[in-house]
Amino acid sequence: MVFSSWRAKVAAALLIGELGLIPAYFAKDAPRSGQAMHLTLRTRLQPLKAGTEWQEATLREDISTNEAAIIICDMWDNH
Repeated sequence: MVFSSWRAKVAAALLIGELGLIPAYFAKDAPRSGQAMHLTLRTRLQPLKAGTEWQEATLREDISTNEAAIIICDMWDNH
C-alpha cells in the first residue's frame, strides 16, 4: 500500500495504533491469575453406537487459571 501524502501516513499510523489497543480492551475482564474460570462445556454423545441419533451433553466446570490452557477445536461436520 502506497501513501501519497503525509496525512494518509498519519491516518494509517493512528488506525494501526488504535487496532493495537483492541486486545487490551477485551483482556480487562479476563480472570486474574489464581482465580477460577466458570466454564460451560458442551459435547454430543451417541447413546447407541449403531444408531444415528446424537444427544447434547452440558457440563459446568470451575478451572483455576493457574492450571489452564484453552484449546478450541471445532470438529463437528454439521452445525
